[in-house]
Amino acid sequence: MMLNERFTKGVNLQQRINTTFNEVFELPEKDFYASLDLDKLLKLKSALSDINSAISIKLALEFLKWVSTALSLGEQEIDMIRNDILQEAHKHQHYDIEHRSKYYRKSFVAEVKCRIPLLEGHRYGGAQKIRIWKDIEVLREGHTKATFNPNAYRFMVFLDRPDIRDANNYLMSSCSKLPSYLEFIEDIQSLPSQPSNMVYGIYVQLESK
Repeated sequence: MMLNERFTKGVNLQQRINTTFNEVFELPEKDFYASLDLDKLLKLKSALSDINSAISIKLALEFLKWVSTALSLGEQEIDMIRNDILQEAHKHQHYDIEHRSKYYRKSFVAEVKCRIPLLEGHRYGGAQKIRIWKDIEVLREGHTKATFNPNAYRFMVFLDRPDIRDANNYLMSSCSKLPSYLEFIEDIQSLPSQPSNMVYGIYVQLESK
């Protein structure tokens, strides 16, 4: 990484931290970043990681409501998937959610995305776009070190927010290949009756409180 790139990232981080403190805690404008030494930054990073994990779990549970209706999952299946989500079983698996059923139409894998676009104008940053691409590839092709069920539905789950929808729309329009791999489903009736190698994007709302 070039020196000017590191400098730019440092300035952007400083601005984002200060703006976040101003808006979230309604504090007067101040350079909070300047008062954060390494120990405080590490504590902040740890806390934010825990927050991200909590939001991911909430999003996954809300998606479970959607997919259990869409695929007509039984109560026993739903309970098993819910327990895996609450125990963060994805940390020991290859997908955020993975359900294997003897009925192929009820099998699915899912990646849960709770990050918001980093750039102005509701656009994903470079690292975010790369992560989305990698997740799509893994959902379509499977992991190299894991048995992949080719008859499973593939889902990529997003928070339902205007900025995320804008970023996804821009990403779809700016990359000619992406619409061939990723299709957004707005309602259960739009989900095809048979799985394919398409990745289906799902928007899930979370309550603000």
